[in-house]
Amino acid sequence: MKLFIPLLLFITTTACCQPLVYKKYIVYVELLGAGDPYSLNVEYLIRPNHSLRLGGCWFPEKWRLDGVQERTYLNLPLTYQYLIGKNNHKLECSGGILNTYTIYSKFPNHLQITPQFALAYRFQKNTGGLFFRSGLHLFVPVYLSIDRYETLFYSGNHWRLWPGIAAGWQF
Repeated sequence: MKLFIPLLLFITTTACCQPLVYKKYIVYVELLGAGDPYSLNVEYLIRPNHSLRLGGCWFPEKWRLDGVQERTYLNLPLTYQYLIGKNNHKLECSGGILNTYTIYSKFPNHLQITPQFALAYRFQKNTGGLFFRSGLHLFVPVYLSIDRYETLFYSGNHWRLWPGIAAGWQF
């Protein structure tokens, strides 16, 4: 009996003091959202409420609906997310940039960098599994444009509010 009580106290205190282990990677597909028409994304959780995201979207000239078949787009959204919430339901506040690399068939290639912000609801479990996200993205009408001949910083005349929905897996 003298040995049983200290052993029981040791087991219960070590079990209670274990840190919460959370899954750090999320892979998901987003329609509309940060990558414009779609994006394939990888997100790394730095902490349970801080994460970095890198995505990619390839938009070949064959997919263009306006008939202009002279350019292909590669969109690379890069964002930082701050998550508010303790359980599976979280509010995401994010900011970052959208890098749009335009590959022309007749002209020099072109890079455009656009700042963006988002506010979204997300469902994610710290233990991994299904991931869901739905929100609004705000593209700021300020651009950094880089091509072979010059670098320009200019502003547009309209703010763009863009919806987005995503689903994937956290592991």
